[in-house]
Amino acid sequence: MLQLLNDPTAFLAKFGAITGTIGTLTGVVGLVINILNYKRDNADIVITIQRGMKIMNAGSLYDSSKTYTNIRIANRGRRKITISTITYTHLKNTGGAVLTSSLMKTVGELDESKATDCPIEENGLDFNNIAYFSVNDVTGKEYRKYVTPFYKRAWYNLLHFTKIKRKPSWEKLK
Repeated sequence: MLQLLNDPTAFLAKFGAITGTIGTLTGVVGLVINILNYKRDNADIVITIQRGMKIMNAGSLYDSSKTYTNIRIANRGRRKITISTITYTHLKNTGGAVLTSSLMKTVGELDESKATDCPIEENGLDFNNIAYFSVNDVTGKEYRKYVTPFYKRAWYNLLHFTKIKRKPSWEKLK
């Protein structure tokens, strides 16, 4: 210790190394905390799909004798989200549909830790042909909930991208 006090260059080198190490560690910890805060403050949309639901005390909007699929959209993040549309896409890349109940003002904005429901009739839905449901916000970001297993989606995407098409059944008869 006495030697460090007698040699000011060695003292400054040791002091600089110690303060530099402390500064680097403080900076890394601050960066990690800021990244965690950024991830926490983002929107975290969770979509759940419940099939075969009946609506009790429906009022004038829904028929209580029909069966509905309920799409629940929850915001687990802190950022407010404004939902513009809810859609689904067909498995065979043949289009999809926009759900009309998502166009009503009842869906609208999702604050922190809030959820909204969007019931749709199951009458015209073929769940074997639906790849995913998607929720779109007003900024254009899309959140997806896949309802078809991965291997089916991969198979149909492979067929679509390689342009391998099956012959229609009427052509097999010729």
